[in-house]
Amino acid sequence: MRIHELIEMRNRTPFRPFNLHFQSGAVLPVGHPEMVSAQPDAEVFTLWLDTRSWNLVDIESVERISLIQKRPK
Repeated sequence: MRIHELIEMRNRTPFRPFNLHFQSGAVLPVGHPEMVSAQPDAEVFTLWLDTRSWNLVDIESVERISLIQKRPK
């Protein structure tokens, strides 16, 4: 995974929520673009869990990104 792929997903218009799939098997949803803070040349990014909690994440720990599918109404 490359940081520019994450930034592209965050900056999509319109934004579509997505999941980050980690090498550990963990999956974390990104429901809003402001949940991810990243610089184009960085190896780490900030993932905000709520307004007070965040994680500093190494991009190499992210295996893939997948879109969160909308549930039928």
